[in-house]
Amino acid sequence: MTSNRLHMLQRIFPRWRSAQTSLCRTILLQRNVRNLRLYETDASFEARLNATFNLPKDALRIGDFNGLWRLSYLDGFDNGQRVCGMLSGIPHRKWQEEVSFRLFSVIGTVKYLRYLMNSITQQSELFSLGRYEMFLVMSPLLFSHIASTKDAGYKLYRGGTIVFQLYFEHEFLGKVPSKHFLPWCTTGGTKKLRTLHKKLIEDGAEEWYLVRIVPRRNLFDHLLPDNLSLFASFVTQHYVSRRNRIIPSLEHWIPHCGARLILNSNYTRKSSSKKDPTSGVLPSQLLKSVPLSSNDYVDNFNIFTEFGELTPAQVLTLFNEFINWSEFHQSPFMQAVESQKHKQQRFARSLDDDESADEPGELQRAKSKKSTDTL
Repeated sequence: MTSNRLHMLQRIFPRWRSAQTSLCRTILLQRNVRNLRLYETDASFEARLNATFNLPKDALRIGDFNGLWRLSYLDGFDNGQRVCGMLSGIPHRKWQEEVSFRLFSVIGTVKYLRYLMNSITQQSELFSLGRYEMFLVMSPLLFSHIASTKDAGYKLYRGGTIVFQLYFEHEFLGKVPSKHFLPWCTTGGTKKLRTLHKKLIEDGAEEWYLVRIVPRRNLFDHLLPDNLSLFASFVTQHYVSRRNRIIPSLEHWIPHCGARLILNSNYTRKSSSKKDPTSGVLPSQLLKSVPLSSNDYVDNFNIFTEFGELTPAQVLTLFNEFINWSEFHQSPFMQAVESQKHKQQRFARSLDDDESADEPGELQRAKSKKSTDTL
């Protein structure tokens, strides 16, 4: 191994046209990258990949790295080791150290990104490897789910957007013609979608986005590991609707706590000297993530302030204040967290219904085994 970093490529032959494949192969050979792992979902490409790339032993793995969320879901039914098998051999590093691997891939579903968030929240699976650097090609619609600001509509700026922007740094690197990837995407079925969604999908018919994603090195300076699950529940509970008002919502957990926020001098200051970190970019999207902060208070906080008005940093600031109140640990919020713990452990389960047909046999076997084990 000539490098401590592990490079991964996903679905090169079925995803990239021959010209792009040759270019990628040439670059890899010129750089003499040997510490390489290639994931391929179709075993019929195995012989060609080994012959073309002259790959080191065990560099090629047959499996869907983008489908880790599905494997994690199945492991939850039968206590399997599918994810561990997919990640075996990847170096483990501490969170504060350099990235343990780099991933180059194409993704087409938000479920993979949600799996990344869930692995950090639950401190499991990918989290155990340390931080990583991903260069992902995705559709404009998918990018909007992770990069939207509070000025975007409810369909785009949701709880998952807030959690993602707090957990990860992201950077828009450029556009890639969508016809360089197979199968070609169509815009069918967009009539049922809202105007903004339809526009984003239509944009994706021509060009996709290349995005760099890295977990934040300083995440635990602002959000302690023991509080990750609490924070995920806090966001889930309060972003069912962006129009939920903050004070009535928090007083549901801790009665009469609203006065503390209204009288807090940090929340009553004026915004004249505050610089908007999103200025200079698209009004509803962040092309590059902003620095993480847990000391970002909402200006002119009042009883009508809604959760949808908060930036991710302001949500984190509010959460840290909420959990430091003396009544917090005896509040009904803790009971709500416990009732949701199973759902949080398998975040992908709530997302799997529309794609379970991809693996009906294995999925049904896992469910049957789980049912048998619980009898």
